[in-house]
Amino acid sequence: MNATEPSTDPSTDPSPIHPDPETRAREGRAFLIVSFASLLLAMGMLVGQPGILLTSILSKYERAWVDLIIYGCAFSGVFGLCYRALPEAFGVSLFNRRAVVVHLAFHLAGILLILGDQLGTGVVSASGGPLLVAI
Repeated sequence: MNATEPSTDPSTDPSPIHPDPETRAREGRAFLIVSFASLLLAMGMLVGQPGILLTSILSKYERAWVDLIIYGCAFSGVFGLCYRALPEAFGVSLFNRRAVVVHLAFHLAGILLILGDQLGTGVVSASGGPLLVAI
C-alpha cells in the first residue's frame, strides 16, 4: 500500500458514524439552553405575578405563562435530551447536524409567535406558532 493512498481499514477510518462522546454530547445542547432559559423566564413571570396559579380562568398573561412552560421548557427539554441521549445510547451521530439548527430555528420562531400572540404584541400567528413548534 502506498503512503499517499487513503486507508481502507475500517478501524482507522474517521467516520462520522461513531464520533467521540464530546461531539455526540454537543448535538442537543442548544435545546437544553433554551429549555433552561424558558424555565427562568417563566419563574420570573411567576415572581412578578404570583396570582397566576390561583385563578381558575386564565388571562392572556397566564396563558402565555402556561405556553412558556409547555412549549419553551418542556418541549425544548425533551428535544434536547433526545438529541443528546439517543445518539449516545446507540453510539451513532445524527445524520445531518444542520437539521438540528433548522429545527431549533423553527422551534424558537414558534415559541415567539405563540408568546407574541398571547401577550398581544401585535404579532398575528393564527396557528403558525404551534405548527412551527410541532415541526
